[in-house]
Amino acid sequence: MCRTAHRVVLVVAALALIPSDGLAWGRDGHQVIANLAQSRLSPQARKGVAALLHGATLASVSTYADNYRNNHPETARWHFVNIPLTADHYDPARDCALSPQGDCIIAAIDRFSAILADASRPDDERAEALKFLVHFVADLHQPLHATTNNDRGGTMPR
Repeated sequence: MCRTAHRVVLVVAALALIPSDGLAWGRDGHQVIANLAQSRLSPQARKGVAALLHGATLASVSTYADNYRNNHPETARWHFVNIPLTADHYDPARDCALSPQGDCIIAAIDRFSAILADASRPDDERAEALKFLVHFVADLHQPLHATTNNDRGGTMPR
């Protein structure tokens, strides 16, 4: 087994030992995923990230979107997608329709990916897009953020 696979197994094993209250996806979960992403960057991508973030790491910006949401509630739906438990696929019209409260994480990832990829955009816009992407990719891998049980992607009690 390669070194990366060993690390993943160790992280999963360590998470299994954490009390259930500690399993929240919060800051620590986002930082773990961001650190894994940072370690997988090519040298060129690592250099680009460092330039955009002025030397900050992906882990250090991984909760930016949650902090932003505190003052911008219109971005709350960007953190999850409500795919019905009984559905066997993602349907954008059903699961990510634009509403007065925004759309969903998948549309947000598409928007911020386009901004980050557009070298003609100002660096501060591209840096903010990267901060959102780091967070949203982690959110999308949180199972409660990808399905609905009438709980806004696991972000509120039923």
